[in-house]
Amino acid sequence: METLRVISRLLREKKIEQPEYSVRFVWVPEWFGTIRLIHEHREIVDRCIAVINADMVGADPAKAGSILRLYRTPHSLPTTLNNVVRYWMEKEAERERDNATGGTMAPLPFKHMPYSAGSDHFMFTDSTIGIPAVMLNQDPDKFYHTSADTVDKIDPRQMAYVVRVLVLSVLTMAARRYAIEEIIMTLCRDEAVELMRGVTVHGVKDLSCCVDDPEKVYPKYMRWLGYAQELGKVTLEKLAEEWSLIHEQEALLQAMKTSVDMQYMSEMMILRKAYEGACAEIGLEAKDEDLLKIDPSQFDLEVKRKVEYALYPGYLFEVKPERVKDYMEYMEKDRWLMSKVDEMLNLCPDWTSLSEIYDRLCFQFGELDPKVLSMLVDDLCDIGLMEKRET
Repeated sequence: METLRVISRLLREKKIEQPEYSVRFVWVPEWFGTIRLIHEHREIVDRCIAVINADMVGADPAKAGSILRLYRTPHSLPTTLNNVVRYWMEKEAERERDNATGGTMAPLPFKHMPYSAGSDHFMFTDSTIGIPAVMLNQDPDKFYHTSADTVDKIDPRQMAYVVRVLVLSVLTMAARRYAIEEIIMTLCRDEAVELMRGVTVHGVKDLSCCVDDPEKVYPKYMRWLGYAQELGKVTLEKLAEEWSLIHEQEALLQAMKTSVDMQYMSEMMILRKAYEGACAEIGLEAKDEDLLKIDPSQFDLEVKRKVEYALYPGYLFEVKPERVKDYMEYMEKDRWLMSKVDEMLNLCPDWTSLSEIYDRLCFQFGELDPKVLSMLVDDLCDIGLMEKRET
């Protein structure tokens, strides 16, 4: 509501011009309200270019024990929205405390997170809709879903921080004349570099510690490095679709793509040397690239989604009550389990190798027990939401 008030005042006082895109504020009872919005107001949804979901924000971090987190879109839906919101979240966290506003005197903690299907924004990011949507959320919150979740837990400085992030992100996306596309390009390139470096760090660590056969570890990280490069370049290509670029900016965009490729080559060389060192450590001769099996081969299956809408996470519990205990145990060990289910459906609009899906899920969210994935696929097929076939 405060975000709406601020934008309305800026327009009324003519401090900003009318945005090129309209801005809609929607209050709904989470999943069920969003389902109705999507199905009964399709003309609005069809024109939508982005969604920012503010869920459980504004609480005093010291009282709630929470951190403001930005949950990005899934890798299956690349977009510049992630970097726009992340930019403002990082920049506004540095703003000096205004004594007139009051509120916490502690630094404002924030974190950039992988995709999460934990709120209703996931219905927009589903491959059947394909609207970029991110979530701002404070987590963990010790008062979450308790009678102690009362207004006295709100902190004025934290709430002002969230409102600024929302206002600035919304205006960047809706009022394009104020945006600097070159900065957005740089942010997208930097994200790709960050992802590739992260892959290299983990790969070098696992190879140096000899956690497994180097001929298994090295190809895995080479694949993941390729996924990071691919995501970076596709995001930059998406920028050209989401923003109107002049000729000089298009030339800069090509330079950014080249920069991503150069970073990929650098990280690839580092992984190669780490692989050679791991082989020497255990007395193996390092193989040339063309002699290594790079493609994943965990499963001899292809899968295809049948469900024509986003899958409500609780649906599996309702139709497979005998599995509830198993699912709850797995979710305690893996907080991303339902996000992995959601992204798996996004990745198989047509027949797709389950091995590749498994590999991409591990890259995006962390390791996944192959037996758990097999169980999930079997259950989704049993209830008619997915098909599978042997390869």
